[in-house]
This record gives sequence, C-alpha cells and structure tokens, in this order.
Amino acid sequence: MRSFSMITLTPKEFDEFSAAHPHGNFQQTSAMGRLRAIEGTEIEYLGIADGEKVVGGEKLADREKLAGGEKLAGGEKLASGEKFAADGGENVGGTGDNANVAQGDRKVPNVVAACVFETHRSRMSTFSAVHDGPLMDYDDAELVSFFLAALKQHAKAKGSAQLEITPEQPYRVRDTNGAALDGFVASVSGNDSHMSDDSRMSDDSRGSDDSRGASPSAASASAADSSASSKSAAPKSASSKSASSKSAAPKSASAPALPATIPADSQLVPDDRIVDNLSMVGFRHGGFTTGYTAVPRWRYVKDLTGIETADELLKSFTKRTQWSVKRAASMGVHVRELGADELGTFARIEQETAERRSFGFRGEQYFRDFKEAFGDRAHFLAAEIHTDEYVRSMEEKCERLRQSVAKLQAKYDAHPTTKTERQLGEESRNLAAAEKRLAEANEFAKEGDVLTAAVSLFVEHPRETIYLFSGSDDRFNSFYPSALIQYEAMLRYCVEAGVPRYNFYGIDGVFDDPHSEGRGVLEFKQGFDGYVEELAGEFMVPVRPLVYRFKTWAKRLMK
Repeated sequence: MRSFSMITLTPKEFDEFSAAHPHGNFQQTSAMGRLRAIEGTEIEYLGIADGEKVVGGEKLADREKLAGGEKLAGGEKLASGEKFAADGGENVGGTGDNANVAQGDRKVPNVVAACVFETHRSRMSTFSAVHDGPLMDYDDAELVSFFLAALKQHAKAKGSAQLEITPEQPYRVRDTNGAALDGFVASVSGNDSHMSDDSRMSDDSRGSDDSRGASPSAASASAADSSASSKSAAPKSASSKSASSKSAAPKSASAPALPATIPADSQLVPDDRIVDNLSMVGFRHGGFTTGYTAVPRWRYVKDLTGIETADELLKSFTKRTQWSVKRAASMGVHVRELGADELGTFARIEQETAERRSFGFRGEQYFRDFKEAFGDRAHFLAAEIHTDEYVRSMEEKCERLRQSVAKLQAKYDAHPTTKTERQLGEESRNLAAAEKRLAEANEFAKEGDVLTAAVSLFVEHPRETIYLFSGSDDRFNSFYPSALIQYEAMLRYCVEAGVPRYNFYGIDGVFDDPHSEGRGVLEFKQGFDGYVEELAGEFMVPVRPLVYRFKTWAKRLMK
C-alpha cells in the first residue's frame, strides 16, 4: 500500500499538475474553475498526494545547472534531469531523508491525481461533478479506489445526492472513419508522416458551424443531473496497479502498420480497466453511447507532431480541404482575433447559427465571462471578407477570361476545330460564372468594407488547443471561411507554439449513417485528416442513496 492522502491544492498548484498530466485539459484548469464560479458553482481543487518529493532551491557553486546533457562550466556533462548540490555533485532528486536535501530545497506533496471538484446547488437538487476528470491513471486500481472513495465522502459532506464524473483517459483510439485499430502495430520509425491521402472530401458549407463540443458551463447541470442507468461489466481485477493496456495485438509479420496520422503510443485496444476499476468503487456506467452529450464521449483529434511549417500543415489536410483553405485566402478572406470589446459580434453570429441549426445558445455574457476567466488562453477568431480586395480580384479574373475568350474566338473564326470550339465554350462558361461572382462581390461591397463571415472560439491548454464553439453567416459559405479559421488556429496555437495536439472536440460517434445529425460536422473535421478518440463516457454513484432515489422519483413525477 502506498501512502495516499487527499489534499487541497492552490489554483497555481492545480494548473501545474494539469499542464503536466497526459490527460490534462481545459475543463480541468483553474480558468474553468473561475468560469464555473462566476456561474454560481462551488469550486475546489482536490488532489491525492503519495508521500513527498523534493523541489527547487539547488545551489551550484562552480557548476551551471543545466538539463539534457548540456555542458557544465568545467567541461563536464550533466545527465538529463540530474540535479547537484553546492558541494559538487551529490544527487538531491527523489524523496530521500532530510539529510539528502540540499540547502534551500523543500519537500512538497507528491501529487499523483487531482481534479476540479464542482458542487452544483439548486432549490431542488445538490450534486457534485468532475468534468473531463479526475486526472489520474484509471488503470491503477489502488489509486482509483482511494481517490474516488475520498471524493464520494467529500461529496456526501457537501450535501450532494450523487457524484458524476467523465474520465478524460481514452477508452480506445480509432481511425478517421471510426474503424477499430486492434490489429495494427506502431511503425518502428514512428508516425512522422502527415501527408494526406485523398480518400475523404470536406465541404466548408456543411457542418462547420458548430464544433459540437461539450457544455463547459454550469448550464449543463440539468443534463448532468440525470442518472446513468446502464450497469457496467463486472470487475476483472483488484490489483493495486494494473499493467499498461495501450499496446495492440502482438506485432507480427502480417499486422499492418499504424496509420501515420495516429500517435504511436495511442490506446489501440479497449481499456476495460477504466470501467472495471470504477465499478469496483460503486460507480454506474452510463454506457458506450453515441450522439452528442454534455461532455462529448467522442472526440476528433489531429496529431501535429513533425509539422513545422505552414506549407507542411496545409499538405497534411485532404486535397479538398487544402483547396478550400486556398480558395478562402484567394477571395479576400482574412482571419483575425477579436478583442474583448468585439464579443458582441461573436455572440450575434453564434446566436444566428444556433437558431438555424437548432442547438443551444449561451448568450453574450457567457462568452464575456469565458474571456474573463481564460484571459489570453481564449481566442475568439473571426474570418472576415475584405470586399474591396475581393472585388479587385474578381475584376482581374474577369479581364483575364475576357482576353482568353477573345483569343479563342479569333482562333476559331480563323480555323474552326472541335478542340477550339470546346475550349471556347469552357472558357466562356468560366467568364459567365466569374462575371456573376463579380456582380455578387459588388453587392457585398455595398454592405461594407469588411464583412464577418464566420467566428470560432479556441482554448489553449499546455497539452493541446481545443476548438470549442463556432458560427457562420451562411450567405458566405462559398468563401470557405471556416476552413481558413481552422488552418490559422492550428498554425498559430499549435505549429508555431510547439503544441502537437489539436482537439476538434465533439463528434456524435456515428460513422455509418450519412443522414445522422452530426454527419456534416464529422465530414468537415475529417477533412483535416485526424483520428477519433473514444472515451469511456459518464459514470455516476449515489452518495446519499435515499435522497438520490427521492430526487429521481420526483423528476419522473414532474415529467
């Protein structure tokens, strides 16, 4: 048994843990805690400490404190991560006795799990929740058992009827079309190729308006307050520490290599220990559902490892989406970040899109609160059409086509051939289309010099950038503004920032029905050539069973 204890963390301590955790995410940050607090939710930052560790304060006399094999002042080399005391070389890492701690060092709790713990109160109900968390290794049965037992007790003390969680640890990874990858193996050299095949097509005018992300605000409380009904499978193991289940089937000569778009360390086979270990501490599994949920169970993600330039990024998309991005740029569309005083524009387009596509609109104040809570890590981007630039480009295109038509006409008049006739007809049709677009451009120019065509909200986390909300003016779908926004966001907040993971967030998990509600959203995201993460879903445990049963009964009665 390890030496576990539950502790309260400061917002700074929690953010440091979330930033370093392999499943850290924007929901599990103090910024989201601030946003939920604005909305009236009680917020705590809770963690599990496993003993102590030594941090900070090392003093080096004639040595420079460097990491990663860089040279010391005296010409020696320092091993990666090794720390030396002032007396010239004693290693002070680890959790040894105080005698081994260099002057100025200190011992702090060794945090191995943590969460933003929410308590939602209303006149009719009190419940506790952890969105996209807690952050911990769900394959570690001993840790899961201790932390969740402590959280259940804490939720009960807060007066909650139930505790609900949605683990962020992937249950399994699938390819871009939702196909399982059980039989694949990671390539020996790793997945460093991001050149796209052209097996899928994206249409900027379909599905791009809404990222279909989770509901990050406390407004999702009504959905979260409903109980999970499905029972999970029986536990398979009660071991204190499960072995890793990330690897796929044993590598063989016949096993195909993992597609290059999928990280080599992905969870290729179902991680049933997530469900098993949560079941052992009394949690009920909401089931392996499809469709949109308050916190999305299905995510679409793009791995940007190895992509270092704008050109490499563009070439990693499908051919259709590459064309859409280039087309938008050629039509006078530019992307810029909206200031805090311009969020009314964002909210207006988001509301129009919500009404058109029948999804919930949060209101302008929510987005203002979001910006206040997340600060520089929240980016409200707008794709804008510069009408003078668009008109000028169309005038130039029409003039080129007129000259081309005139030359072909003269050629045909002098020596008529079937080939020249065909070329003349094609170019004449192109001219007619261009003149129609020029007339359209002139009409748009009457509305203003700059027209907002689409907007999107992106959130930065040290581990990833998340595409959370979007909206568009459907009059401008032919300008492909949403494709250009995605490209610019990936370039600015991932490629140029050195962040290798771009999270498109929610999809509905339906891949075989062309008429499903989320088909347009899926196809739009597939155009950027990523992969699918399937999470385990929602889990719930009553912590005050009588109160929970009464609340459930009352809700049924009120329907």
